[in-house]
Amino acid sequence: NRVLKASAGSFTGFQVNMVTCATYPCWVMVFDATALPGNGAVTPLKWYQATQNSTIGASYKPPLSVVNGVTVGCSTTGPFTLTATAQCTFSGEAQ
Repeated sequence: NRVLKASAGSFTGFQVNMVTCATYPCWVMVFDATALPGNGAVTPLKWYQATQNSTIGASYKPPLSVVNGVTVGCSTTGPFTLTATAQCTFSGEAQ
């Protein structure tokens, strides 16, 4: 996972490389949080299903407002059940 912002603000986008994701599908989840929630039931701000060996991204115009911060995570289950995996790499923009 990746904490892109640890306080209130706006979130403009992200990119995730799923090249090492060994399962299909993988799920990218965006949380209004300062840390990735624990495994189990979750309510992501946004979620995306992705295929193995792919790169996905999203750009938000206008930016998404967040109260707590922005954390992006990768899961082998989803979209509302998190099973965190370290098989993805992230980049993103937040203010």
